[in-house]
Amino acid sequence: MYLKIKDMDYRVYFQGQINEDKIKLLYTPKEKFFTERAENIIKERWAIREKEGAYDGNLIELIDCIEYDGYLKLCFDYTKYRFSLVARDVEYQKENCYLSNHIAIPTVIKTVDNKFMFITSKQIRNGKYHWKFVGGYWEKEAPTICNNVLKEIEEEVGLSKFVNNLKIIGISERDHSTCISTVIDCSLSS
Repeated sequence: MYLKIKDMDYRVYFQGQINEDKIKLLYTPKEKFFTERAENIIKERWAIREKEGAYDGNLIELIDCIEYDGYLKLCFDYTKYRFSLVARDVEYQKENCYLSNHIAIPTVIKTVDNKFMFITSKQIRNGKYHWKFVGGYWEKEAPTICNNVLKEIEEEVGLSKFVNNLKIIGISERDHSTCISTVIDCSLSS
């Protein structure tokens, strides 16, 4: 399904509710071609982030999503954080070479009294911090969606032992990144 919102193309692969056991992961390597100019743009942008302490970890990227026999099959490959940084850069895109499609997994945490948890981001927009759901990029070190969700919850709010019942509620793609939205129940009240 495709949507167009404010001149931005969104591709929606899935909306609803599905358990992780109905998702199959298929390793599907994708060739990565870079022009010399593209490599220079990557080095430039990465040098700035590296000074800020960024880690060039292996992220999981979506190649394709296929519905087959009651399952969602996610075809994936690995990418580097530095490639994800430039994937949305207009100058880099002009080079017509490899574009990372890294996966982010934001998680809605619902408490027993039906409240939802937000956290403040480290990023400042217009002089103010903004609110976001718990989550982050899907890293190779967390081999399943659930592993990644629990890792991020523990890193960001320290509540991983109080959560259960993970559901995937949407998979969408926009601007060279994919979002796998999830919801979990937390056994604590707000």
